[in-house]
Amino acid sequence: MNAHSPMDVEYMEACATNLLMKYGRTSSPNLLGGEFDYSTISSFLSYPLVDVCRNFVAVDKRTTFPTPILMNVSRYKEVRAKV
Repeated sequence: MNAHSPMDVEYMEACATNLLMKYGRTSSPNLLGGEFDYSTISSFLSYPLVDVCRNFVAVDKRTTFPTPILMNVSRYKEVRAKV
């Protein structure tokens, strides 16, 4: 998902000037009324989702990055940490 999370609002607001310049100022189509839009991720966070696989995956294997598709970058944790 290429959307802003409401969990990142403090960072987004603190870096608003640089980010707005990157996005094309307040007239950017990536903004909603000239403001960052958090509604997409907010709608997913509002669902009572449960990770049904959590209990079946070892703690050291519960990572979201790198995803299995990126594992070919390196099998060494130190190298992947730089990606």
